[in-house]
Amino acid sequence: FAAVMYPAADPGNKIPLFTTSISLAGDWTSANTAGYNGNYIVECVIKDALNNTLTNQIPVIFDNTAPLAVFLTPQGNYSGTKTIGIKAFDANIKTVELYESFDGTNFSQRLSVTNNWDGDFHVYNSLNNFNGTDGDIIYKLIASDYSGFSNAALRTYHFDNLPPLINLDPIPPIVSTNIPLSVMVTETRIAWTACDISFDGTNFENVGTNETTAFNWNYF
Repeated sequence: FAAVMYPAADPGNKIPLFTTSISLAGDWTSANTAGYNGNYIVECVIKDALNNTLTNQIPVIFDNTAPLAVFLTPQGNYSGTKTIGIKAFDANIKTVELYESFDGTNFSQRLSVTNNWDGDFHVYNSLNNFNGTDGDIIYKLIASDYSGFSNAALRTYHFDNLPPLINLDPIPPIVSTNIPLSVMVTETRIAWTACDISFDGTNFENVGTNETTAFNWNYF
């Protein structure tokens, strides 16, 4: 009795698994196959004392690696509807699941398929999801295979649908040569800000710039 295996696409690459010259009944255990992945054929050959031969084959999928689960769209700031690409792949895939959360704790399922996934999904009406404000959406992608391996990926996308809030404190009606100017700009994520001042409504002069955070200006 002898058993070999070989890749389904390469029958000539035979790998010995088990050989014995005695009568065999019951179960047998092959050599370690932990390093193999993909579609293989296991072939068993039985010979008697007169060299009468019986051959039997069975296809086997070896899966010793976790599935691939990645987000193709980089983390960043977006507005409105955003198309986001994901990829989940394995030779022995069982499920691909995508979950969505607005607080980082409670996740709801957005996608569940039983085959490899390489494509896009869409984030709709993100402003409504935040009750009319800006905020983060956290996605969790989980790919599982029939061998019990799984892989997960997390990605956070910030949706900014509202313009910054600008508050200009009133200027006193009577001032000296110095004009007190206090400006508060509030925004979840500011790209850049600048303050220009004009005394005729046409010619403006820049009196301050801040490119990082919300802040309070005072100019005299």
